[in-house]
Amino acid sequence: MFNQDDHASEMMRFNSLVKRDGDGWRISSTHLAKGAEKYPLPEGRFFVVDSSFIDYHGEFKECVDYASSYKDNHEYIVLSSNVK
Repeated sequence: MFNQDDHASEMMRFNSLVKRDGDGWRISSTHLAKGAEKYPLPEGRFFVVDSSFIDYHGEFKECVDYASSYKDNHEYIVLSSNVK
């Protein structure tokens, strides 16, 4: 569960049970709600990508802020890269 004032880049790690459900899988929501813990922000090089180009790059939290600020105009995704 996230707090109202948490940043969009905040991550939580959950433990859950996964069960086969027909052709797919079902995650147990009751187990998912228990024992969540904060997950550290990833480090490295990140890019904000639109459908055909890189529009911004920087730290993970900066990229999430950038993508979030333009969410009404673009469908951005934030990607990481191991390329230096």
